[in-house]
Amino acid sequence: MTESELLAGIQRKDNQAFRYMYENFGPKILGYVMKNSGSRADADEVIQESLLKVWQKVQEGKYESQGKLQNYVIQVGRNTWLETLRNRRRKPTDQLENKEWQLADEGEVDLHQKIEKYKSLDALYVGLSKLGEPCNSLIQLFHFEEIPLKEIAEQQQIEYGSLRKRIFDCRKKLQKLAKGVISNQ
Repeated sequence: MTESELLAGIQRKDNQAFRYMYENFGPKILGYVMKNSGSRADADEVIQESLLKVWQKVQEGKYESQGKLQNYVIQVGRNTWLETLRNRRRKPTDQLENKEWQLADEGEVDLHQKIEKYKSLDALYVGLSKLGEPCNSLIQLFHFEEIPLKEIAEQQQIEYGSLRKRIFDCRKKLQKLAKGVISNQ
């Protein structure tokens, strides 16, 4: 399906157009989310939310073609995932006792693994909040916003080799903070 056919299909509210977007653009969003600390359930949610956002933009006439629609859809997926991560980071102190476990829709899930995953995520978010500057900014830019090291080095006016060392040190510091949080739980 060409881009113009896809856009016309979306305008007609054609289910084939949505299916095409899901089958062709969904795997790329899935890969991005999974590669960036997301689960399959996270990825499925981000795919649906992203495709609906694009669908609505095209329907409302707010989508302006400035390149490939595929690139736009993938960028919306990335931004949606980053927004999800930021929202999770803002609430790092959620206690496990207050979380409602919904195991029915996830099939066979080992409760112990799920608890450990949430403990690790909570510890990571608490560690990020305690990390301080410039480490917090560097971790955010490199890992969450996926800005290449060379670009960060230019922005921050830091030598490339020094930046690599700083990020390595920041990761070690974050790892130590997260382990401290886990041991205190």
